[in-house]
Formats: sequence, C-alpha cells, structure tokens
Amino acid sequence: MAPMAAIELPPPPPAHVRWLEPGDLELRFGTGTNPRVRGDAGWALWALSWWGFEGAADLGLVRLGPFALSGGAQLNYGTPVVLRTATNGALAYFIPEGTTRVKARSVGVDARGALHVSRKEDAYVHPYFVSAFGPRWLMVEASRDGNVVDGRASWSQMSWSFTPSLGMDIVLGRGFVLNGELGWSEGVQAEAESDVSLSAVGFSVIDKQGSGSREAPRGMVFSTALGWRF
Repeated sequence: MAPMAAIELPPPPPAHVRWLEPGDLELRFGTGTNPRVRGDAGWALWALSWWGFEGAADLGLVRLGPFALSGGAQLNYGTPVVLRTATNGALAYFIPEGTTRVKARSVGVDARGALHVSRKEDAYVHPYFVSAFGPRWLMVEASRDGNVVDGRASWSQMSWSFTPSLGMDIVLGRGFVLNGELGWSEGVQAEAESDVSLSAVGFSVIDKQGSGSREAPRGMVFSTALGWRF
C-alpha cells in the first residue's frame, strides 16, 4: 500500500499583515484623553488631567469567520507636567516667601473585550468594537509652607466607568500596529473626599474633612497608540 501523500497547508500570512488570531498577543503604548469631571470645577479638573499615558494588552481568544474576539486590560496614568510646572513657577514668583506646591494626577485600570471584523486576514486595516470597564482615580493636592501661613488641601475622587468605543488597527511592517480608538465614557458611580487644613502663626484656622457621592465623569474620549503584535 503506497504511503499517503503529505497534505501541504498554505503558509500563514506574513506577520506584518496578520490580524489578531487566537493566541496572538498585542501590546500597545500611547496617549489618550480622560472623560470630563462633572460639577462646578469640572472643566478645571479636566484641564489638569485631560490626557494620560496609556498601555494595553489584548489576547486573541476566538475566531469565527470574519469575526474575532479578544480580551485584555489597559492602564492609563496622567499628570499635567507642563501645567503643573508653570503653576508652581508662577506661585514661586508672585509669592516668594515660603514654598507653594500644586500636584495632580489621574490613574485608571480597565478590563476590556473587543470584537474584530475583517473579511481578509491579510488586510492592512482592521476595525473593531471594544468595551472597557474599570475604576478611575483623580487626585489634586496643594500645600503652602510660609513664614506666616501654612496649609494643606487635597481632593480625590474614585469613579467606575463603562466605555464603549470604535477602534481601528493599521498594520505596519514587522508586526507593528498603529491604533486609534474613539468612544464615550459613562461614569457609573463616584465618591469624593476632601481634606483642608490652614494655620496662621502656629494657630489652626481651618481643619475640615468631607466625603460624599457626586456625579461621575463622562464624555467623549480618544486614544492613539503604537503597538506590537506577536
């Protein structure tokens, strides 16, 4: 009996035009905007943290014809370096006696799932729909160490948000991917805390803490990143 001829399978698509197959991992690093904080000081707080550094990891899970599912996580961190430096410089110039400092930062962690659509696995453009859910922290701190007046003030907010977005991967050479996402972030719940203390010539003038629920951040968000798929 003659041996069966070996079945030759077609070669896999080149790495630089391969879409996210099950088991593929895509890592991305870039920048993006944050949703606007609600309330009277919302625009000011948004200006303090409107952008952030972002990192994300997506793992291909299932492929069904022209559709593919992936799951992953993303992390973003923002601090207004230019605005913070300018503010602290201006305070030092106009209030030279003592030291005044202002700091702000935002941190977000999300779990995400995406549905990718592509009729051709060797296409260079792959659109997808992604949903992310997770907590976000926004913190603002100010301090004053002076010859007469000393003070500390801090405000923090933790919220949960659900963010559906439309995204697009543009596949580059050697497994690199240029990525963009546009979505709407809807805050689900927010809790804020504040702490203010002020003393003059060694005597306490203000010492107040507060906490409570407030309207969660929401609004349009955009991100862009460069990734590597392997």
